[in-house]
Amino acid sequence: MSNLITIDVPSEIVDEVRRFAAFLIADQPNPLSRTAVPDDGIPDYPLWPDEQVERFASAPTTTARVYVRIMDAVVERGAAGQWLSIAELAEWTGQTPSVISTFRTHLYRYINAHLPEGTLAPFTRATGQDLRPTRGREVYYRISPACAEQWTRLRDGIERTSIFDRKES
Repeated sequence: MSNLITIDVPSEIVDEVRRFAAFLIADQPNPLSRTAVPDDGIPDYPLWPDEQVERFASAPTTTARVYVRIMDAVVERGAAGQWLSIAELAEWTGQTPSVISTFRTHLYRYINAHLPEGTLAPFTRATGQDLRPTRGREVYYRISPACAEQWTRLRDGIERTSIFDRKES
């Protein structure tokens, strides 16, 4: 709040005035723009080294192809730092919601087979219950601004094989 004023309130009602002010503030529309990144207390997963991103994104697999589509869609829409639902990602990537919802399982199969133990996905996951304000039980993903910047920097060097153009999931 930038325009604060001080008013005298009788001490016996000060707590009720605070509660009423908090109610009025909470009832205001969300002041964050679509591109603002709220501080929700959920830390982003660490970035993968550039070589790992390039190797995975260039792999001729369905999982890699879906990853490329997700990353491209989020970067193209300027949605880094935002919690995105499976339905949004499905719409943006042209994939079905079931492909997006099972993608993470396939991604962790790749991670467990090819990357150091303890490696996390290149983007953060949370359920709507963990978010503020809560959004139900649906799963949401967030690509950090740093991850989006890394993707933008590496994207042109990632091999574009014919599998990206021909094979559909």
